[in-house]
Parts: sequence; structure tokens; C-alpha cells
Amino acid sequence: MRGEHAGNLVIVPEINKLYSDMDKSAVTRSRPFHLIASLGTLLCGAFLLIGFNLYTDARIQQYVHTIAPLGLAQSNVGLAWQQSALQSPDLLLVYGSSELDHQAYEGGFHGSHFFAAYPSGFTIFPIGSVGNTCLVMAQNIAALGAQVDGKKLVISFSPPWFIRPGAEQIRQDQYAGNFSRLHAYAFVFASNLSWELKQQIAARMLTYPATYAQDPLLEWGLRLLAENSIVSRGLYTLTVPLGQANLFVLLEQDRFETVRAVWEHPEWNSAVPRHPTVIQWDTVLQEASEDAVANAGNNPYGIYNPLWTARGGRFMAPNARRTDKEFIKTVRKAPDWQDCDLLLRAVSELHAKPLVLSQPMKGAYLKAIGVSYNARREFYLEQRQLLERYHVPFVDFADRDDDLFFVVDPFSHLSAKGWAYYDQALDAFYHDRLPLQP
Repeated sequence: MRGEHAGNLVIVPEINKLYSDMDKSAVTRSRPFHLIASLGTLLCGAFLLIGFNLYTDARIQQYVHTIAPLGLAQSNVGLAWQQSALQSPDLLLVYGSSELDHQAYEGGFHGSHFFAAYPSGFTIFPIGSVGNTCLVMAQNIAALGAQVDGKKLVISFSPPWFIRPGAEQIRQDQYAGNFSRLHAYAFVFASNLSWELKQQIAARMLTYPATYAQDPLLEWGLRLLAENSIVSRGLYTLTVPLGQANLFVLLEQDRFETVRAVWEHPEWNSAVPRHPTVIQWDTVLQEASEDAVANAGNNPYGIYNPLWTARGGRFMAPNARRTDKEFIKTVRKAPDWQDCDLLLRAVSELHAKPLVLSQPMKGAYLKAIGVSYNARREFYLEQRQLLERYHVPFVDFADRDDDLFFVVDPFSHLSAKGWAYYDQALDAFYHDRLPLQP
């Protein structure tokens, strides 16, 4: 008989239906458990991330004064240290280039050393390294966004950006060497600058293809911004969520790299010594001047003795000579003027309170290789006109152009004397005592 086995009658279709109903019931019962498990996993991940961020915030704030004078690479390319410094009223962010590092001069008058014990209640937090540019700084400050609103910060301009031979050419290597992917993503996908300003900055960033060649999303965002059409604006809006997701990952990586520096230096002491005192500026400037003279006396141009010994022949070689005409052409065509204009616009839109400092040129040396003061004056006038357009307080030290001992080399790196004058300007700016009295 069909369905009969070992004397038992089995209704096969009914058994199949029974098992099918049981399977469906099991699946139906298991779905809520899977959803609960998935939700629990997400919540655990979120709590872990929140806990990690709270921990890193606490550690970063604890050690921000310790690392302030160190010039860590992560301070330059990240945001966590800078954000923490902005929240500390006794730290003054100073953005610049190679004049901020310790390669040319590392003595006691360097701002990081001079203010290390907070003699007048603050110290500087330098941001920048060799080859840094205004375009890089513009991205950095744009990445900080509203956090710089109402905050004092200092920008140091470097004459070599505008006057060095070839300054009218784009410096691919130096820009790439200071480029921060984090800052670029924050600028492109999260900054609250005006659309016009973002479009112009993006157009300049596109002239450095090596920095986005391996990053199609960043390149796509830059091109959409630079194109500035109705279609590109729409596509950009659709791209923003993906860009911000990548930015979130970069920010978490920055947090990890920042706190890892603390883990790797158990010798760091978060209790930074402070010794308030009344700074006697006349004495400081006199001592710094004597230091500068003592270290640059083996040549008629005030160039640092070891540097003159090593490279003096190259500095004075026939191919180092320049004409006024060539010098003025270089100054006027330098693309860094546009970049510095973009930087100052970004600072203005974000309502920061800036001071611009600028080192003078090495006038005696430039005169020796054929550049007259009238030609050099073109640079100072161009720079002053730019700064006055934005009503930015500035100290350009143009009156120190013929001072043999203010800078140590043809690249305008500050000497002990130059740093002492910078220190005085920084102190006056922090304490709202600008302009400086002659």
C-alpha cells in the first residue's frame, strides 16, 4: 500500500507539511534574536568608540602643553593636537614654515624655548615645517572650521616663497611634503567656507596631482568643487556623505596616532613647569643681538658661521647673481601671493583673530649678488598691500632688511636676534599690546 512501511501507515504529504510549518516557525522565532544580536553588536561598537574618544580626548588635553614645543609631525598633519591647543587659553598657535623648526637656530631665543616656562602666561604651539605653504595652511585652518572663531592665531610669512629663483613656478615637492589627507578631506567635504572660496582653493589644489592621484574620491570632490556648475554642485552634494564617512575614519586614525605618541613616551610629564616673570625686553633684545653677532662674524653678510663655511662659495658663485628685473618679475609672478590671499580670506570667513609676522630679506647678501633695495622694496610693498586689504595686524620687519644679524642665511631663517623680536611681537599680540612701540 502507498505510504505503508513496517505495518505503520504514514501520510507523507502531511508529514512534509508538518516539518515545513515547524521550519517556518523556527525561522520566524529566530529573526528577532538575530536583530537583537546585530543591534547589540552595533551598540557595543558605539559604546567602545565613544569610550575610546573620551579617553583620547582626556589624554590629549592632559599632554597638549607637554608636546607644544616639540613640533611633532602629527601636530602638523593632524587635527587632534591643534583642536586641543585651541581649547587651551595659554597656548598660541603659530603657523609657518622652516623658520619654526630648529634646524637654522635652536637656541634659547627660539619661541618654543623662550616661552617654555610661560614667563608671561602662555607659550607658542608651532605648526609647520620645511616647505610649508599658504595653500597647505589654508586647508589646515579650513579643516578646523568654526573652532577658530574668535581665537587668536599667528601666521608667519616667508620671503623665499616669493623671491627665491624659480618662485614663479609651482613647487610640487614641497607642497606634497606638507600635504595632509585629513585636512584635505575636511576642507573638501566638511568645511563651512563660502562656495566661491572653496572653489578657488580646490582649483589651486588640483595643480598638485601627486597628492590625489591615488585617491579618486578626493580628486572627484576637488574637481566637482573647481568646476562650479549647477550639475557639479548637485553631484558634489550627493558625494558629501561618502566623503564625510572617509573623513570620520581619518579623524579616528588621527586620534589613535595622537594618543599613541603619549603611550610611546612614558617619560613625558604632563605637569609643565611654569615660572611667571616680568620680561625685560631691552635686556632680551640686547642679549639676543650679541648672540647673533657672535655666531655670524666670519663673513661680511651676517650669515651663520658654519653655514658660510660650508656653503659660502655656492652663495657667492657667479650663477647666484641676479638682476633687479629678474628679481621683480619673480616676485610679481609668484603663485604664493594667490595662496596667501586664499589663506587670509579663509581666516576672515572663519572669524579668527590673526597676526601676520614676516621675516625680512637678507638685504646685504641680496645687494652683493645684484639686487638693489628698490627691487627688494617691491616685495615689501606687495606684501603690505595684501595684508592691508584684509585689515590684518602685521609686523613685517621691513626696517630690518639691512640688519646683518636679524636672519642667519639667504633663506630668511631667524637668528637669535630675529627670534627675540618675533618673541616680543608674539607676547604683545597675546596680551593685546599691539602695535609695537619703536
